[in-house]
Amino acid sequence: MLPAVVLAYLLAPPPPNVADLLRRVSETYSTLATFDFEARTSRIDPGEMHLANHIRYARDAGGRYYYSFQGTSLRQIVSDGTRVYAYFSSDNSYSIEDPGSPLELTIEQQQNAHIERYANLDRLTANARFLRFETLKRPHARIEAAVVQIEVKSLVKTGFRSTLWIDPERAVILRAEYADYPQTNLRERCDYLRPPGLQPPDPSLFDFNPPKDARRRP
Repeated sequence: MLPAVVLAYLLAPPPPNVADLLRRVSETYSTLATFDFEARTSRIDPGEMHLANHIRYARDAGGRYYYSFQGTSLRQIVSDGTRVYAYFSSDNSYSIEDPGSPLELTIEQQQNAHIERYANLDRLTANARFLRFETLKRPHARIEAAVVQIEVKSLVKTGFRSTLWIDPERAVILRAEYADYPQTNLRERCDYLRPPGLQPPDPSLFDFNPPKDARRRP
């Protein structure tokens, strides 16, 4: 009988073509007309994890969107295409604004951080190498992720590297980890509990329903 380590090596899938994998990821994210994803973001010190937040962001083909951020308090922003609604649990209040309000800057930042970044992944990457396969548990499945380390073209001289856990079958990001500052050990991690593109958004997300006792901001 073969030793367990040898057997695991023989049964492991072959290393992916990293350039092709990054190209497929970029195609996935650049063609998303609608999406609904959930993510948990954390700041990580060596041997310690803290400041975990939960994000959900959805957008439909008509341009409606839903965004929620759960940290020490809850914030929700919803657009039905005609108005922008926001709820703040910190003081149990809500606001109703016209499109183009400063609230939409938050949505644009989330779009850039979680969608546009990966839509341009192949173009912005200077160097990439496959590290290993690693099993990640997600609500819908256990996935054998390809772990890839990349250097972004604009940051090569700084030594800044990001590590991505990629679903090689669906070409979506399952986890991303990167340094706040390359010279420190403080890192940011984003776990996509439900990656974009796996299912269409629930239409009820775009109905704004603040608590009945919430007050409207002037």
